[in-house]
Amino acid sequence: MCPFMHHKVKRLNKAAKKWGLRFGAYQVVALGGSFPSEGWNGKRIYSQCYMRVNSPFFCKKTWDFRIRGYSKMEDYTEFIDVAQKAADISRKTLNLHRENYLYGHFDFETKEDASPVTEIDRKVEQQIREVIQEMCPTHGILGEEYGTDSKDQEFVWVIDPIDGTKQFIAGIPVYGTLIALCHHGVPVLGVIDIPAVKERWLGIKGQQTTLNGRKVSTRARKKLSEALMSSSNTEPVLPEHRLGYEKMIETTKWRVYGSACYAYACLASGKLDVSIDSGGMREVDYCALVPIIEGAGGVITDWAGDPLTIHSGTTVVAAGDADLHAQTLAILSQYL
Repeated sequence: MCPFMHHKVKRLNKAAKKWGLRFGAYQVVALGGSFPSEGWNGKRIYSQCYMRVNSPFFCKKTWDFRIRGYSKMEDYTEFIDVAQKAADISRKTLNLHRENYLYGHFDFETKEDASPVTEIDRKVEQQIREVIQEMCPTHGILGEEYGTDSKDQEFVWVIDPIDGTKQFIAGIPVYGTLIALCHHGVPVLGVIDIPAVKERWLGIKGQQTTLNGRKVSTRARKKLSEALMSSSNTEPVLPEHRLGYEKMIETTKWRVYGSACYAYACLASGKLDVSIDSGGMREVDYCALVPIIEGAGGVITDWAGDPLTIHSGTTVVAAGDADLHAQTLAILSQYL
């Protein structure tokens, strides 16, 4: 930092102390460019963020700074590499397994909730956990197979190593890996990786969703009577939701079933219009979907219309258009 700017940063630190801010522990460096800011009274969200400072101490000019510490600005892009590396390892493991058993079958177990699990589920989750623990050692982890580790942390990664395990066992290549990052329980980054077809959706709060690096968007279907609907599984639908579920089948034009997370990914790319599920869903199934659907221009909530968080229940409804989502909720809310 040049002596001129060093002098101004010292004056800023002095002013910060006068304002009662814990600024002395922060590293401040001058930057070019333009970065929006809402002021000093934010909360820490990650290790580095950008802030524009307007100060009379700076000769009535505006200077840009990178602040290590506190800001209201929310930018989660520094965690993309973590998610991508974890998804790369998962894809490699799952595709190798698919090749090895392309002409045969393999064994699986049945968990207490009657759902199947394989050794590959456990292996992939362990590999993802190792990546996160190495790159983000202070973050919590919640996984499908190994439960929760520090779920109350500010940042928590939510993992489903194989979403669509039955499809995986059957050799139907629509299964995928779900990786999400939640900040204070709210999903802010999500990955859906479909290894067999080498397709990966990435969603980050505040940014447009991408598929294999290219931006994608939902489509605006305005009427349910013209909509293509998907549902992962009809069997776990809760009894109290059955009438609403059947009403949606009657109202929509076409339906597809059994695609698990792949259906929600296709909705984000504008290939489907609405997706609903009840009973068989939990945080590992839907947290990754939230930034992806929203970043593509869609809407995703539970059946009551409440945002999905790490603490939500077992229902999901997503639509590519806000009007279509409202129409869907109007039907489902009658049967809650």
